[in-house]
Amino acid sequence: MRHGREGAMTDGEKARVGAGGAGIADPDLERWAEALAIERRHGADAQRIIADRIAALSRTGDEAGVERWRQIAAKLDELRAPSALN
Repeated sequence: MRHGREGAMTDGEKARVGAGGAGIADPDLERWAEALAIERRHGADAQRIIADRIAALSRTGDEAGVERWRQIAAKLDELRAPSALN
């Protein structure tokens, strides 16, 4: 496995083995958790942060990382969408 600076896995590697090597058993739940964490941390800037990350991963050719962050973006969109229950 290739490791970047500071020994961290690339996003593509995380996508293949789960974040931190363990991750949540269900990748869909993991994307929800990631979207919620980004929303809480970055608020109104969350979409820009995600778009910047996708662009950076795309430039490096990390297709798995790009797909993971696109999935996170989709979950964030769902989190922000008006609820059908209202």
